[in-house]
Amino acid sequence: TSAPTTSRPNRCAAWTEVMVPLNAPGATRTRTRSSCHCYGHRMANSWASSRVLTEKSWAVLNAHRGLLSFTIAAFFINILVVVVFAVLAIVLFVVGNWVTVTLGIVVVLAGLYLTQIVGFVAKGGMVACADDALAGRPMEIGAGWARSLRHSGDIAQWAFISMIVGVLLGAIRGNGQGNVAAVLLRNVVAAAAGVAWSIITLFVLPAIVLDDSGVINAIKSSAHVVKERWGTQISGNVRIAGRLILLFLPGLGLALGGVFAAQVSIPLAAVLIVLGVLLMIIAGLLAGTVRTIFSVALYRFVTSGETLGGFTVEELQSAVRTRG
Repeated sequence: TSAPTTSRPNRCAAWTEVMVPLNAPGATRTRTRSSCHCYGHRMANSWASSRVLTEKSWAVLNAHRGLLSFTIAAFFINILVVVVFAVLAIVLFVVGNWVTVTLGIVVVLAGLYLTQIVGFVAKGGMVACADDALAGRPMEIGAGWARSLRHSGDIAQWAFISMIVGVLLGAIRGNGQGNVAAVLLRNVVAAAAGVAWSIITLFVLPAIVLDDSGVINAIKSSAHVVKERWGTQISGNVRIAGRLILLFLPGLGLALGGVFAAQVSIPLAAVLIVLGVLLMIIAGLLAGTVRTIFSVALYRFVTSGETLGGFTVEELQSAVRTRG
């Protein structure tokens, strides 16, 4: 017989409670199992899940702070790349004939592609070291870089594919011109496609670096394991680092304060804007590092069933939001 289900008036309409008998023989006591599927409770559960996943990933980073060196190195290398290629492109554009303008466009695209490669190589090194850290093995930063660089060919191909996808999503999004409905529709389609792509390719880099997969096989493998584990009911991105968005808020507040302060004092405005931008950059670096750590833990879980880094099966299984 099914257990009786009751609804309490002080709960939302979607809240139910089931009185479940205790398992002891002859027991007459019951315990309550509650559940709710309304939007508000789903959002609360999602936030709680993100908090737990982020805290555990943060604990791994706190114990192995060397993982941040990959993100920091990529950031400064890419600043140098941007400066060099920007100067070269400006010189070519200033000359002004069609040959130099064409070369300038090529230089800009090459610079963007190189920043992608640098970012993915650094992330590959972080993946290798995070795998060691999560498994309790000694972590060596140099070995992580070396392991990633051994796959530089596949990583370069993956960087090119990612850049092309980004360009296509940008084309779908458009330049914001046109009627409001069309602009909104394009942005919704681009956002949905971007989320789907990020989920499908979630495990591409771990597959390349940890399992020596080629880039095409890594994409296929990533899509396959996501479909096998979560089916086709995915409705959102990975529930990790969502709380780290709070780190962006002070930086954003300072930057906006600087914009308004420009009417009173230019030096004060400059200081506030620079501090705000720096805080947002730091928040971005931390969030990216935490997400990479968790992606490795999730990859090991979906490919071999291992639960590393103190994560539980339930936490890892619920990391990707699904409909229903």
